Order: sequence, then structure tokens, then C-alpha cells
Amino acid sequence: MRWGLLFGDMEAQLEEALRLDRESSAGELERAEFARVLFLERLRGAETRLVTLDIPGVGRLDGVVRRVGADWLIVEGGTADWLVPIRSIRWATGLVRSAMSPADAVWGRFGMAAALRTVSRDRSTVRVFLEAEGPDPVALSGVIARVGGDFLELWDTTGRETGRHQDVAAIPFAAVRAVRSGMGPGAFRES
Repeated sequence: MRWGLLFGDMEAQLEEALRLDRESSAGELERAEFARVLFLERLRGAETRLVTLDIPGVGRLDGVVRRVGADWLIVEGGTADWLVPIRSIRWATGLVRSAMSPADAVWGRFGMAAALRTVSRDRSTVRVFLEAEGPDPVALSGVIARVGGDFLELWDTTGRETGRHQDVAAIPFAAVRAVRSGMGPGAFRES
């Protein structure tokens, strides 16, 4: 056997091994990069897209993602806008493969309190869906009066008054599953 053929064969085997190693490394690198992607970043990548969200105590919400904050998103669904804490989402479909980092999003710096303060400036009636034990949704309607660091105050707008003060419910953010604009049934399907 000629040495040229022997070395040529060894060179081809080495090139093939290097090619396989590069492909394997590229796959591992892609998996490692994807492992660092956060659900929030996937939601940011879905801005202006139609998504479906499943929210316990609310149901399935179909709508277009309009804004994504530090721990919340705004979804325009039919005749209502929804403010949804990220932690309330059980699953989502319609997300794109790309993700945006918080540095790419202006609203990424603002938390739930800032979003609720923005909603409260409108002084319109909202429906606040709360954490519930059973399958039936638990919700309160009213006007967001004030927003604290980790809670909101919701004024009862049904006309009931006790003494000189309107009934006010203090609701911790941890209990909020979603806030919907208006009082109508909204644009969600039961899970």
C-alpha cells in the first residue's frame, strides 16, 4: 500500500471526525443557549402576535400581545384588554422561536405595580380575577383606586356605601390572576 493513500485515508477520517465534532458542539451550544431562555423572553418575542394563554380561574384567553413588562403582559382580546401576571399563565401557544431580552424592551423595566398604576389612571371599571380553589372564577369589579408596592385597592362601583366611605377591597398582587378592562364577559374560553 502506498503511504500517500494511507495518509489520505487517515486525513479523510480525521476531517470526518472533526466535522462530526463541530456538528455535535453546535447542537450542544444551541441547547445550552436555549436553556438560558426565559418564558418572559419568549413572550416578548411574541409582541404583536396572536397567542392563546391558559390562565387558571379565567380560562383560555385568545388575543394579541401588546406589551410585556418585567412580570406582566397586556393582551388585546376581542372587546377587552387584559393585564396578566406572567406567573398566572399555565401555558401559551403562538409564541415564536425567537426571544427578546429585557434590554430590548422598554416596558421590561416596569413591574406589576407600574402597570396597574397606568391602568388606574383611566379610572374605568375593571374586573379583577383572583386565585380560586375550585373551577369557578372568582372576580371583583370596580375601579382601581390606589396601587401599593404589592397590592391594589379596588373601589366597589355598585353604588353600595358604608357610612361616608365606598367599599374598598385591598388585593395582594399574589392573588391576582388577571385584570380585564370593562365589565362584560370578556374574550376567554373556559379551560
